[in-house]
Amino acid sequence: MATNAPAQARLADQSIADQGASGYTANYVYKLAAGHTVRVRIHRDSYARQSFARVEVLTPALTWTELATAPVDEWHEVMPARYATRRAEALEFLAEMALVLVDRASDILA
Repeated sequence: MATNAPAQARLADQSIADQGASGYTANYVYKLAAGHTVRVRIHRDSYARQSFARVEVLTPALTWTELATAPVDEWHEVMPARYATRRAEALEFLAEMALVLVDRASDILA
C-alpha cells in the first residue's frame, strides 16, 4: 500500500470513531490540487458484509458522489479487528488504505 499522500493531495480533516467490539470508522477529507475535495470513508465491522471502504468526491451541489471502493475481501481479514487494543496498527492501516483510495480518485478525476 502507499505510504505518502499523492503529490496533488493535502489532508484537510480526519476523524476516527471506535465502536467497541463491533468495529471502527474512519473519515479522511483531502483537497486535490485540481480543486476537488474527496472523502475516504472506511468502516471495519466484525462482519465483512457490513464493512466498506470508499472514496467520494464533493460535487458543486455540495453532495458526496462515490468514485471508487476497495473490495472488502481484499482488506477485511488483514485489518485489525479491534481498534482499542491495536490502535497504532489500525491507524497505520487506515491511513495507508485512505491514500490508496485518494490516489484512485485522483486518477479518476484527472
